[in-house]
Amino acid sequence: MNIDIDENINAWAYNLDIPNVNEYLNNLLKMGHMVVTQAQISTDTSQTDRLMESHHETTKMCMDNTAKRVEHALMNMTQKMETIEQRSLDTTRESQNKLVDMVETFTGKTKTSASRGDIAENFIENICQESLPDKTVKRSSGTAHEADFQLFSANCPAIMLESKNYTSVVSKKEIDKLKSDMERTNMDFSLFVSFNSRITGKKHMEIENYDGKYILYLSDFGFNKDMVIMGIKTLSQIAMITNNVKQGISREYIKDKINQIILCLNDLPEIMACLTKTRATLQTELGNIKNSLDNIHVSFITNESEIKRILGLIENEINYKLSDLSSIKYEEVENIESLIEDVDIKKQPMLRNILSEIHRHNYSVRKSDMNEYSYDIYNITTGKIISKLNIKSKIKLSIPDCCAEFEFSKKNSIKHLDCYFQLVEKL
Repeated sequence: MNIDIDENINAWAYNLDIPNVNEYLNNLLKMGHMVVTQAQISTDTSQTDRLMESHHETTKMCMDNTAKRVEHALMNMTQKMETIEQRSLDTTRESQNKLVDMVETFTGKTKTSASRGDIAENFIENICQESLPDKTVKRSSGTAHEADFQLFSANCPAIMLESKNYTSVVSKKEIDKLKSDMERTNMDFSLFVSFNSRITGKKHMEIENYDGKYILYLSDFGFNKDMVIMGIKTLSQIAMITNNVKQGISREYIKDKINQIILCLNDLPEIMACLTKTRATLQTELGNIKNSLDNIHVSFITNESEIKRILGLIENEINYKLSDLSSIKYEEVENIESLIEDVDIKKQPMLRNILSEIHRHNYSVRKSDMNEYSYDIYNITTGKIISKLNIKSKIKLSIPDCCAEFEFSKKNSIKHLDCYFQLVEKL
């Protein structure tokens, strides 16, 4: 028995490069016979219809479930983004408020005078308790005519301490009030501290002697712990020297010692220059930090809006693709798979998408009789070839009547397909 092999149907048989070709072909023939004889082919179309209907129902159910899952995932993502936004906003505001509070505490600049006064008094009280253990601190700010504090020690006369945390210059009236309090309490030594402003008629550091009483003025040096400690110790030394008058030391000698102490303070302007520079730097950096936080907040809001926009586009694209799937018939899917079964596996995904879109737009696709790498695209109504699809090297769609050609890649497939269908629909 001799069999003529049709080269058009079985072109592969003519390109076999294997030993024992006859044996190989006989085995294939035997295997094909076994498959045909054992296969059960039903001519009952009702059963086929039922299978097709079941397939459509299953496909629709899967697509509905997929769509619901995608929708649920997008909703969860949106809710998480809103939660992240709120948390970030709250954290940013909290950090900004803490930073401002810290700087305000350091500089003594708060919204109300009462708060500023409390900050100053607490600052001095903590210094005395931590750095001057030999002195007993009595807080008297709530008692009339007794200044803010009174300092007592075993080997030194009592010292009255007045603190001011004004944003403007301390008036002479406050000096007169302190002197009056010294008279009422019979105290000869007082420290007058102004943290953030000058004192009328006084230098940054100055000692005043009136009627045998001494007032040491410290002004506009910020919340500097060392300056306060130095002021208290300096005044304590003056108090102890003065107290030695009772032991027979002349007043001239005591006055000379006090003048020597005052001379030691001649370097104070240099210290004040450093403090002023530090304070200016602090204020500048505070402004920079506030601006940075504002910029971060604006950037976050902008990015959050962009994320929502992108999520919306993704959602629309997913819905669009799912709707595409629902519009493709089972017969068309089978036809597409048969058209691409011999195509390079790397090209199959993109080719499958292109053919699916062509079918969805109610056009028909057939393999070209003239070229194994070409497909003809027909208008179903007219039966006319409107374009060609070539896959020899790259995937290309051409429209001869428009002299247009589209070359497809992963990045431009959607854009090129949209342009292609716009041109085709105008033919």
